Amino acid sequence: MGWNGVKNGDLLKLMIADGFKVLITFDKNLQFQQNFAKYTLPIIVLNASDNTYMTLREFVPQVLLLLKSNLKPGANLISYK
Repeated sequence: MGWNGVKNGDLLKLMIADGFKVLITFDKNLQFQQNFAKYTLPIIVLNASDNTYMTLREFVPQVLLLLKSNLKPGANLISYK
């Protein structure tokens, strides 16, 4: 989408303007860098030791459950150990 290098706040605004329904990220610091209350986009923060495919795949069942639920704007933290 040509959004490389876009800062988090601007990225969230672009996502909302383009009709994205949710942001899924491994960036645990995002919740401290942005005021999620001012965005209408639900955010799922995956809490893991790394962001490899093997780790991401372990989150799929939990993420699918969250996506099927009535997500509210703000952060939803999923931890996997």
